[in-house]
This record gives sequence, structure tokens and C-alpha cells, in this order.
Amino acid sequence: ERVVLLFDPDAAGVRAALRGLDLFVNSGLSVKVVTLPAGEDPDTFIRKAGVDGFAQLEVGAPSLLDYALNHTINQADPGSLESRIRSVDEVLRILQKSEHPIERQE
Repeated sequence: ERVVLLFDPDAAGVRAALRGLDLFVNSGLSVKVVTLPAGEDPDTFIRKAGVDGFAQLEVGAPSLLDYALNHTINQADPGSLESRIRSVDEVLRILQKSEHPIERQE
């Protein structure tokens, strides 16, 4: 019932997380995206922070839908109307993937 996606914070990690949206958006599963701090991989992070440190990352992790929406919004250039319009179009496209009425309203 619960899935935690764990990715590096680099561009490849972001792309991988966003690909997860198509897989999980209407799965009925609770999906969170945990992003490791820059320069960390799962092994080094667990060795430094321990299981409790990872658990704290998980508690603060956004849902997959929130992650995708926040990423899309943050990519928009606030000084460019065209960029903001593309961002809004992408947000609408992401929301249309969800069949859950509450997620669509949020």
C-alpha cells in the first residue's frame, strides 16, 4: 500500500521520479519521493545518518503528485510569461492524469 521512491537530487534522479508518475498515479498506492542530499547515495547516507535519518527524510517527503507539481512550477522562469504558461499547461496535464477527485481539486 505504500511505496517510497528514492532518487539522487541530480537531473537523472528527477527524470526517474517524474517517470514514476505514469506508473503510480492511479495505482491506489501511497507514493512518496525521497530525495537524498546533494553528493549522497543511499549507502553513504545510511552510514552517516542511520536508519533514523532516513526515516526523517521519508516523513518530510512529498507525495509523488506533489513532487511532480512542485518540480514543474519551480522550473518556470518567473520573468517569462511564455515559461509560466508552459508551466501551467504542464501542471494541468499532470493533474489530468489523476483520477482521484481530491487530488485533482488540490
